[in-house]
Amino acid sequence: MEESDLLVRFFRAIGAEREAEMYFRLFKKTEPGRFAVLEVAPDLSPLSLGILSPQIAFLVEIDLIPIILHGPPPGGGEEETEAWTETILSALRIGDVEAEEVTADIEEGVLSKKVCRKIKGLARNKVVSVLAVADLAASRGAILRGLRPFKIVRLAEPGGLRSPRGEILEYLNLSADDGLFPNVAAEDLPFVLEVGPLLYELGPRAGIQVATPGNLLGELFLVRGTGTY
Repeated sequence: MEESDLLVRFFRAIGAEREAEMYFRLFKKTEPGRFAVLEVAPDLSPLSLGILSPQIAFLVEIDLIPIILHGPPPGGGEEETEAWTETILSALRIGDVEAEEVTADIEEGVLSKKVCRKIKGLARNKVVSVLAVADLAASRGAILRGLRPFKIVRLAEPGGLRSPRGEILEYLNLSADDGLFPNVAAEDLPFVLEVGPLLYELGPRAGIQVATPGNLLGELFLVRGTGTY
């Protein structure tokens, strides 16, 4: 069966097969290792990882190999980060996804070319790269500058940025002239302030989507997902 046929059959049930196929053809034009970076929130539950795993397996099946990026769990140090990495790798293996931890060497503010080449080689062999960093806020920019992915998705619970009233925001313009975001909840504001300048640097096509693990495929292949864009 053709890769696109698998995707069409998956989305036919909700009448979105043409939309999904359009995105599929766009994604297939990207170089290996540049399809998507999936940033796993530090407080994601093992259950959510279990939900995420088969969706990544589906992406690998249609030859779209994402990269997984994560930092330490809440209040965790080096040992806790290593344990969290192993938890993520184990969840992927349970879903029959071949994955490998890759050290995120950063040189002069950007992910090293050697690491980028390794990620590209793994992607060609349908292996998912898992990047673990001690400080996600400090390393996110360097990694994304080096990889320049077509898609960036933060996987978190709840599946989107929230308003002060707790509602999920459908869309947020991170290039607001005044740099103020009164419609964003206080707990989500640090993330918004971190990624805003980064998206401006990555260019006009750059965007970060925030979604639950269960809605990953919808966020990637549908114009209108369920999280925040």
